[in-house]
Amino acid sequence: KDAPGLSASNIARLKDVWKAGLVNVRLHDLRHSFASFAAANGASLYVIGKALGHTQPSTTARYAHLTNDPVRQMSEGVAAAIFATPASKQSDP
Repeated sequence: KDAPGLSASNIARLKDVWKAGLVNVRLHDLRHSFASFAAANGASLYVIGKALGHTQPSTTARYAHLTNDPVRQMSEGVAAAIFATPASKQSDP
């Protein structure tokens, strides 16, 4: 049975590309890359896990290696939103 989000034709295409000349690359490596790119582009670990057919969030967390750039972008976006809020609308802690 296919993992949710992965059709048999997409898996077959990945295998064809993989066999066509990727040297020293395992299909498992491509799954890690998929998860990392998805996470870097804003997909949640829940959605990534569903796409990969994982049943445990801890499995997906091992696959999705985040780079510093998405983390920094998120932090800067939150900081910008905080500082853009007028002082009169900010609540006291």
